[in-house]
Amino acid sequence: MGCTFFGWNAVFDSALFACPKCPRRYKRKTHLNRHLKYECGKQPQFQCPHCQYKAKLKDNLKYHILAKHMKRILHWMNQGADGKFECPQCPRKYIRKISLNRHLRYECGKQPQFACPHCPYRAKLKSNLKYHVLGVHMNAPKKAELGIAIARNNTT
Repeated sequence: MGCTFFGWNAVFDSALFACPKCPRRYKRKTHLNRHLKYECGKQPQFQCPHCQYKAKLKDNLKYHILAKHMKRILHWMNQGADGKFECPQCPRKYIRKISLNRHLRYECGKQPQFACPHCPYRAKLKSNLKYHVLGVHMNAPKKAELGIAIARNNTT
């Protein structure tokens, strides 16, 4: 694998490894090796089970599923006509009691309490905010250390 070491870069304070087949460069040799094995000149090999999307890296497929399909999958798992657990405040039904409890605690009649650190979007569930951030702001700089800020509602 004739990779070229370009020495230390003063801007990034790290070594740069160049791909011998394309102009891509990497700070770590392991990243270059991954690029050569799965990406450079290769067709995408990881197929989404829910749509026609294909990814060159398994992690990219995971992010795609989280961003594009997880809401529908969770909705399908938690709701159904045969749901045993009915919400006393709205017509929602759940297969599992824990899902009903989560609905009552965070969703039913509640204002969204989880705020996106990158835009005005707010979610009732932390997981929905996670999917939003992954799908919309995946490359955006993180404002909060964990990537999720909990907004406090100061209005009365």
